[in-house]
Amino acid sequence: MGMGKGELTLVITDGTLASGVIAGEANGPLGQQRLVGIFDDTTLRFDLVPTDPTSSSAMTGSGVGEIKEGEFSGSLRVSGPKGVEVREVTFTLKPTS
Repeated sequence: MGMGKGELTLVITDGTLASGVIAGEANGPLGQQRLVGIFDDTTLRFDLVPTDPTSSSAMTGSGVGEIKEGEFSGSLRVSGPKGVEVREVTFTLKPTS
């Protein structure tokens, strides 16, 4: 459970590329989630909340990443609905504009 590639998307909704509030979503083997958080200068911090917390694949957690050479990279730490399944994965995000 919770193994394989997924997709993260996010938008800085209030602020600039230097800082702001972010929102987005995640899809894949960790289930479907909403992503909310902040970006402050070089560090991205966010929480993942399942869109359907009753789903057997629903995972909840958080992520942190840093911007280097125009890309965000970091790690996610999540757990399943009963806290039994725990996953730690890495991610890379590239700006689209």
